Amino acid sequence: PVQLDELIAAQQADARAERALDQLTRKEQMELLHASIEKLPEKYREVFILKHIQDLSYADIAETMGLTITTVQIRLVRARRMLHNHMTGKPTDKVPRT
Repeated sequence: PVQLDELIAAQQADARAERALDQLTRKEQMELLHASIEKLPEKYREVFILKHIQDLSYADIAETMGLTITTVQIRLVRARRMLHNHMTGKPTDKVPRT
C-alpha cells in the first residue's frame, strides 16, 4: 500500500514539474516573439512596437510617424500577419505592399 504522504509528495512534485514546463514554454514563446518582431521590416516593426509595447493610440502613432491613421492601421495588420506567419511556421511567399 502507498502511504498518503508519499502520494501527496508525488502529486506536489508533478505539479512543480508542470509549472516549470509551463514557464519554460512561455519563455520560449516570448523569445520567439521577440525574434519575430526583430525580423519585421522597420516600418512595420516601429508601428507594432508603438502600439503594442508603448501602448500608443492610432492617432498618436500617426502623429509621431507623420502617417495617416489608415496607414498605421494597415501596417499593424500586416505586421501582425507577418508575426503570425513567422511564429506558426507558415511560408511567407507574399511580400507585403508598401
